[in-house]
Amino acid sequence: MTGRGRADGSGRRDVLAGRLAALRKELGGAGLVAVSKRAADGDVELLRSLGQRDFGESRVQDLALRAARLRKRGVRGIRWHFVGPLQSNKAARLLDVEGLAAVHSVGSARTLGRLLARGAGPTAPAVDIFLQVRAGEGRNGFAGLDELREARALFPPRGGAGPGPGAPAGLRLAGLMAMAPRPPGDGRGDPARAAFLRLRSLRDRLDPALALSMGMSGDYRTALACGADVVRVGSLLFEGGDGGGGGGGPPAPAAAAR
Repeated sequence: MTGRGRADGSGRRDVLAGRLAALRKELGGAGLVAVSKRAADGDVELLRSLGQRDFGESRVQDLALRAARLRKRGVRGIRWHFVGPLQSNKAARLLDVEGLAAVHSVGSARTLGRLLARGAGPTAPAVDIFLQVRAGEGRNGFAGLDELREARALFPPRGGAGPGPGAPAGLRLAGLMAMAPRPPGDGRGDPARAAFLRLRSLRDRLDPALALSMGMSGDYRTALACGADVVRVGSLLFEGGDGGGGGGGPPAPAAAAR
């Protein structure tokens, strides 16, 4: 549930500043979406004041309400990313959210069709679309290269003069996304690495210029090692802890903030 509380005080700001600085140092040139779905509005506002612009929500209603509340509070310049499962009947409402920058979880031809039919509007900023690829035993996502090629064909070629057969102005194919399956209970194998390497292989065969959105708080280091361009991190920023995927978490907030 989205929090409305305000995180006042320099202490909280220092904590968030330390976590953000440590994470950015690890990311290098990769982009960061701060997944705020369980965070207080005040924490989002503090991170925005620290220079973080990209925030993610996983429910359409929560995103719409959060964006409106923060806009009312005078918070400007946020780029909103939708990172949760998207039902096709929610596509139109999602595209109405002011400040929407990207949809990372377009996992079916039906949902993609709804988005393309609705469009972002002729004067709206471009919205980046990431096609979700099925990983492990999950049911969400495009299954493989053939389905991805069919979806890719609906968008204009990069550098092309006009839209594809179904892509209105305002929507552009930005990349592919995957969520790693949970590790097996016996500790064997590395399903996150396997899923991320498969995503990179599919991207390379589909269009090497597309970005890879992969990696969350528990596996972002593995994703970075596999070539992630964007990671989606929430609990590590807002709650702290170990980032997983090898090594310890980011340095202690107080120390990193100095």
